Amino acid sequence: MLHERTGGYMDTLDQLICQAAQQAIEDGTEAITEEGINDMVVGRQDCEDDWA
Repeated sequence: MLHERTGGYMDTLDQLICQAAQQAIEDGTEAITEEGINDMVVGRQDCEDDWA
């Protein structure tokens, strides 16, 4: 799942994990979950999917 979302790029993976961690802190769950990661938008591929 993560490899598909990031295209194998470490920078994109870093962004995904960082955003998910920030959201987990803000919403009080204090846990990175699969659902939380699925809600994150990172990289060009995710943006292009939204416009398709």
